[in-house]
Formats: sequence, C-alpha cells, structure tokens
Amino acid sequence: MTKAYSYLRFSTSRQAQGDSYRRQIELAENYAADHGLDLQDLRIEDMGVSAFRGDNRDGALGSFIQAARDEVIEVGSYLLVESHDRLSRQPVEVAMQQFLEIINLGVTVVTLLDMRVFRAGELDTFSLMGSLINMSRANEESETKSRRGAAAWQQRRTQARETGSTVSNARLPSWVTRDGSSFGVDEERAGIINQMFEMAKGGAGYAQIAKHLNTTCVQTFGKGEQWRPASIGNFLKSRSVLGEWQPHRRVDGKRVPEGDPIVNYYPQIVAPALFLDVQRQVALRNKHSGSNRSGTYKNLFSGMVVCSCGNRMVHHNKGTSGVDRYYLVCPLSGVTECGAGYILYGDFEPQVLVALSHMSKVMVRVRERDVIGKVKQEQLAEITLKIEKSDRKAVNLAGAIAEGGKLASLVALLASVEAEREALRVEQLAVEEDIEKITLAEQKVQLLSPDTLETTEARQAFNMQLKQSINPMSIQWGGNAFAIVYASLDGELFMEQEFSYKLASSIVRDMDGHIVCCTKAEAPYIDNAWIEGMRSEPDSEPFETVGDSE
Repeated sequence: MTKAYSYLRFSTSRQAQGDSYRRQIELAENYAADHGLDLQDLRIEDMGVSAFRGDNRDGALGSFIQAARDEVIEVGSYLLVESHDRLSRQPVEVAMQQFLEIINLGVTVVTLLDMRVFRAGELDTFSLMGSLINMSRANEESETKSRRGAAAWQQRRTQARETGSTVSNARLPSWVTRDGSSFGVDEERAGIINQMFEMAKGGAGYAQIAKHLNTTCVQTFGKGEQWRPASIGNFLKSRSVLGEWQPHRRVDGKRVPEGDPIVNYYPQIVAPALFLDVQRQVALRNKHSGSNRSGTYKNLFSGMVVCSCGNRMVHHNKGTSGVDRYYLVCPLSGVTECGAGYILYGDFEPQVLVALSHMSKVMVRVRERDVIGKVKQEQLAEITLKIEKSDRKAVNLAGAIAEGGKLASLVALLASVEAEREALRVEQLAVEEDIEKITLAEQKVQLLSPDTLETTEARQAFNMQLKQSINPMSIQWGGNAFAIVYASLDGELFMEQEFSYKLASSIVRDMDGHIVCCTKAEAPYIDNAWIEGMRSEPDSEPFETVGDSE
C-alpha cells in the first residue's frame, strides 16, 4: 500500500486550539481512506510557523524535503496538504520552485480543498496555471496582512511615545502585570531581580547568582526548573527594569530596534545607580579569570598584576605531595627576556593589601557606598542615563542627515541635542565634584589584611572594586627582587612598592619619594617603625637586594 504523509501548518500557535488543526487532519484522513493510502502516524507539523517568511523550510517541511532527497521517503509517496498556502506564502517564483522541487523528488502532492493531484510527468498547463494563481493570491493576502499589521503596530508605537498609552498585545517583561491598559508589578519577582542586581554589585558572576537561586529554591519565572547563567545575564542587562521599552521592527526577518527606547513605559523596579554600577562591573569582569570560573577567588588580584613584558601574571600551584604552594608566574617566563621570577603569593597578598590601605583612590572606592549620600548617587545616575539617551539621539540624527533627510530641520535638531548634552555634562561634572568633596572629607586609612577578606564573596567584591579604581599593577624586575608600580585609570603614576629578597618586607613610597609605610610578610604585616613621620628612611633599600628567586 502506498504511503501518505499529512502536512499541517499554521502561522500562530493559537490556531492549534481552534478548528484549523482538526480540519487539516480530518481532510487528510478522509482522502487516504477514500483512495486506499496508508496514512502514516508521523505527521509533518509546523505549528506557529510562518510560510510567508519561509520559516517552514527550516522546519518540518524542510526536513521532509531532505528525507525525500535522501530516499528515506519512498518515491511515489503522497504528501497531503489542505491547500497551496500551507506549503508557502512566499512570492510566487519562490513558492513554485519549492512546489516543483517536491514533485521532482518523486512525491505526489495533493491539495485537499480542491482535490487536485500533482505528480512528475503528469503536470498540465491548466493545473500549473491554477497553482500559480493560488500561490500568487496566498502571497498577496500575506503581504496585505503584513502591511496592515505593520501599520497598526506603528500606530500603537507612535501613540505609546506621544500619549503614554500601552500596546495591548506586546510581550511584557516577566515581572510586569497588566490590569486593563495599565501596568503593575509582581513584587515577588521584582524582589528576586533586585537580589540579582545586589549580588552582581557585590561581584558575583552569572553562574554564581544562578547557583545561589537554585540552592535556595527560588522559583524561576518560566517553565524551566533551574535558573541559567544566560537568563541572569539577560535580566542584569535589560533596561526594562528602569522602566524603558525598546520597540522593534522586522528587517529581513530579523528584529531591529526602532527609534529610541520609550522611558517611563513600565514601572521602574531597579534604582538607576544600582543598574549603572552593575553595568560597569559586567563590562570590567575578566571572563577568562581562573578564580572567577572556579568561584574560589584564591587570587585576590586576578587580572590585576602585569609582568613588565605586558603579560598578566597567572596564579599557579607549584606545590608537591599534596601541599599547595601558590605563585604568581609570568606565562612567558623563561621564553622572553623580561627577567620574571616567581612571586610567592602567600607573602605577596598581605603586603599589597597594606599598600592599598594607604592608597586613597582605592580606599575611597571601597567605602564610597558608605560615604557618599544616596541622593548624590541617584542624581549622578539619572544624569548619566540622560546623557546616554542624548548620545543615541545624536547618532540617529547624524544617520538621518547622512541618508539625505530634511537637512535644515535635522541640523537644527542635532544642534539642540548637542546643547542639551553639553548642559548635562556640566551638571554631571558639578555632581562629581560634590561627591569628591564628600569622599575627601570622610577619607581615612583602614588597614586591610587577609583576615578582613575571608569569604569568596568578599574577595570577589574587592577584586571588582579594585578593577574599577586603578590600572593593573605593573611588576618591574630588578635582579631577583621587584617593585610594583601603581597607576590610576587615566595612567597617572601615584605610588610604588619595593619588595625585598624573598618578599620578607617592602617599602611603599609616593611618587615624590616619601615613605608611606613599610610592610612585613608575617602578621601583623605592617612595620609601624617605618610609618612616615616616625623615621625618614629605612636602613636598607630592598629593591637593590639580589638573590635566588625562590
């Protein structure tokens, strides 16, 4: 008995709940019974797939055609479809090419609504003309629907921008609820999202946040049973938490942003200062950090120590017999002539922490959330967001001018945007100066030691704060001793730390040569006898000491 396969397709998943699915199945079953065909249990289904964009060619229909080409589908088999528009709603030349491709593979196509049979070697002009007319009508109908739909969406988006109205059938963020034409907030979900942001602010990565939510049995927002790092990243990067909605349109089958985001469209659930802080941390995170991947943060200065040859020093365990012994090592040590030696990490970390304790730029950054008033932080964040929006406007206007838009009006708008942006920058500078005054007034030296950074979370947070405060620390080799040169983010040198042989001690100086403090490898790590003001110079210059690197 000849095999027959039914092909079912509809463009929206809602049609699966209606009569379309049942009707297509019934037509295929009746035809197979009337013509003695063996209708296969395997149905070829493209549910919620558009034939107007040809998406079904990448779906079940495409798989059927490939199976026929591979002769998995026997020559002479039947493909039962309701009508031509189930196979394709693309332009007639594309639809006809696909239709003939199926037939030339030895598959007999039957359109069930008009009971027409199409097989290779038996096509006549009348049948082909009828098929062309049906294909053309299907494409025209879809084109008309597409244009009307696009116009309707454009009207809704315009109203949303101009009147603040909501788009009734737009997909909402998972924490937004709808009551008629107004939006509300799912407070439980908003709280979970804020928890994500707070953890990210503290230095936690996507995987670490997902693990915490899964461990504490926090329910996901969708059908998935587990939180995934990718979904955490989507939440942390989405500006919808600030209340923004970015309309999109389709270009060549892809969604692309249309215009600027609409502000104050959704309720805001994350403070702008918190959002911007997390964006900075995400941008600065070293995705290739071994400590970050393992979640241990044994290397407190991951990504922040650079050899004189320009390579980042790696944290490496050179212990034997099950005993850990960690060093910082240049990956090209022995290959290049940078003169790199091994730095015993256990003696290195506490002495660098003492130096950082005396570095005002770091200490301000570490404690800024306790020092700077929240009002100033929020004010700065709001201005920063306005500047970002103004920058996007300027880019769009410049693009419109380049494309030959109304030159006079566009140039005037661009000048207005530039003036607005300049005023915002002046305002931003004034707020930053106020913050600087507050931090300088409150600044105190608080000695850091490994004991104050015991947990993974604390070490991870410190590493992230350090990356936001200074450039990577540069190692300068001198024989078998070395020095660290500290520089601000803008490249200005402000401090250096000279280590003695085997890291027994170090001297920390400012760039004028004044001694800030001296450190020791043993607790309490700071030699109070060398604090600036008590003695002018140490008895020896440790950077000049030469000996074994180990």
